[in-house]
Amino acid sequence: MNKTFMVQVPIEIVRNPKITCEEFVLLSLLLRAYYQNKKRINPFKVNYRVLKDRLNISKNETFKEHMNGLHKNGLINDEITILPRRGILEVQLSDKAITEQNKKEPFVQVTENIINQAVIQEIKPKGVRLFYYYKSYLDIRKTEPFAYPGFERIMSETGLSDNTVRKHNKIMQKNKFIKVINSSKQISNLNYGEDYELITEGFQNKYYLFENKIDNYAHKKNGNLTG
Repeated sequence: MNKTFMVQVPIEIVRNPKITCEEFVLLSLLLRAYYQNKKRINPFKVNYRVLKDRLNISKNETFKEHMNGLHKNGLINDEITILPRRGILEVQLSDKAITEQNKKEPFVQVTENIINQAVIQEIKPKGVRLFYYYKSYLDIRKTEPFAYPGFERIMSETGLSDNTVRKHNKIMQKNKFIKVINSSKQISNLNYGEDYELITEGFQNKYYLFENKIDNYAHKKNGNLTG
């Protein structure tokens, strides 16, 4: 079995509420296309019709809006004014978007199957963004690593509402991509960190992530990312 490719996104981007979830997934797809070529050619060419299909976008204007959102946030270098009729679009990622160009900056990497078409259709771009977001807070010091950002932090760093977060958490839980331990079902553990700062893990949801379930779902539905 081929090794699953991991799509790396800088944490600064994952936690930037100015970037919409649709823009975030579009960027992830572009990063996957960039890393797919071992020579790391930038600019590179993509079939924008495939990207539209992956994101379930019917109108060219909507696609251009998302691309230009990436441009405004400094993640691609050129504004998109016209989409070529033949479907092949040249894109240049900014250094800010590429982890190899920012080796000192932290990043999150998730299985490429998080942007498999079947997975996107199931959990929507908001679910994809949330999975990356939770992984950015994953505490790997634990025997069973989990993330525990508070709801206020989640909303402020993703730009999503309380109801939207809960809705997409439920979708991901249904598919066993994540497990959420509700704060009302756990006991608060008090610890003291550096300078005797009080640290608590209690009264915040715990998020356990299962990327293997995402891989299994993608393979079951339609083979693999590019299939």
